[in-house]
Order: sequence, then C-alpha cells, then structure tokens
Amino acid sequence: MGMENLMKGASEALKKAAVNEEAKSYLLSNRPLFVLLKKAANRFIAGEEQAETIERVQSIKARNVACTVDFMGESIRLEEEANQVVEEFLSLAKAIKTHN
Repeated sequence: MGMENLMKGASEALKKAAVNEEAKSYLLSNRPLFVLLKKAANRFIAGEEQAETIERVQSIKARNVACTVDFMGESIRLEEEANQVVEEFLSLAKAIKTHN
C-alpha cells in the first residue's frame, strides 16, 4: 500500500474516531497509531492554537486558494463546555476578520 493510500485510510479512520468516544480514547492512548493518524490529520488541520490557524490561513490565501475554518467540538457534552467553545469560535472569527 502506497503512502497516499495509507494517508487516505488514516484520514477515514480519523473521521470515524472523531464521533466515537471509545475509539478516540484508544487512538489517543496508542502512541504509534496516534502519530500516524496525526500526520494524516495535519493535512486538514490549520492549527491547534489561534495564532497558528491564522498563519496557516494567510499562507493558503496567499496562494489564492479558498479555505474554511472550523472549530471542532464533537466531544462536547456539557453546557459549560459548549459555552466555552462558542466563545473560542467567536474569538477566532474576530481574529480572522482582523487579519483579513
């Protein structure tokens, strides 16, 4: 199996794991598997921190490529956590506007 096929398979596994708490827990505890899947996910993740995300979006935009930014929250189960995610998302939206 070529590297491209391996990356595609890893990406599909990440999508499924994102909504399955048991699978996500297993992936996070299995270091070799996590490293492989993280490499596949990095193709689609602008960053884990706001500044990193803004920088990556600016780099993509400089190549005249459109992109979208999502703040993932598939593991949120409590209202307080949801409110924190909303605040982070609003902060990110303001930062994107500030940096055009």
